[in-house]
Amino acid sequence: MLKMIFACHFVALLLITCFLIQCPARDFVGINLSYQVEKVKGANGGLYSTCNADCSCKSDWNPVCHEASGYTFYSACYAGCTEQTVNSSGTFWDDCKCLDEMASLGRNPLLSSSDNLRQGFCEKKCGYGEWIFLFLLFLSVVASFASGIPSQQIMLRVVPFQQRTLGIGVHWTFLRLLAVVCKLVSILAAILGYMTYRPNDLDNGLSVQTADSRGPLSLTVNDDRPVINSKVLESIDGAES
Repeated sequence: MLKMIFACHFVALLLITCFLIQCPARDFVGINLSYQVEKVKGANGGLYSTCNADCSCKSDWNPVCHEASGYTFYSACYAGCTEQTVNSSGTFWDDCKCLDEMASLGRNPLLSSSDNLRQGFCEKKCGYGEWIFLFLLFLSVVASFASGIPSQQIMLRVVPFQQRTLGIGVHWTFLRLLAVVCKLVSILAAILGYMTYRPNDLDNGLSVQTADSRGPLSLTVNDDRPVINSKVLESIDGAES
């Protein structure tokens, strides 16, 4: 039975790696994707390009999406769009100079100068990743609980018959105490991570968090919030003034 218990816990430990499965991050033009259709990191991103230099864009966070490629622009103005169409399907933008410029580079066959941009975020589909995650997580839970009955039988065999009730009580008491300690540690870690969370973009010029945060826990985030007090907004406000 000990072999079965160790085997179940070993399988559960292997399957817990399903939490490493990730969905692809959104591509934000000017943030983590340049107007030359190249991935950028750190402070190399910039919202301005030759295609929107004369647009006098404001700092309003109003994203638009190119559905074919999944690219999201900060706003229609930063995409260089000049024509707006509103219908029952939503708000669309045409004649986008930045989209035309990116399509002319030929680095992404999904980009076309005849396409339009839709108001809102681009949704990134995870494909089969989420189903694989749920399946592996289910198997991990099954493997974890499969060791419960063998361990219970071992305990009943090694404890004298007259003390089985006491043995079961002591066993579950220590088990619950261990669970409480682990739960308290996880809760305190979450609180500490929240209090010390500091996204990279506050000091590297990015307007959307696309990398890891800084702090004792070094949490990994993929945040789609608008810019607040970042250098990108400072540069935009300086250009407007």
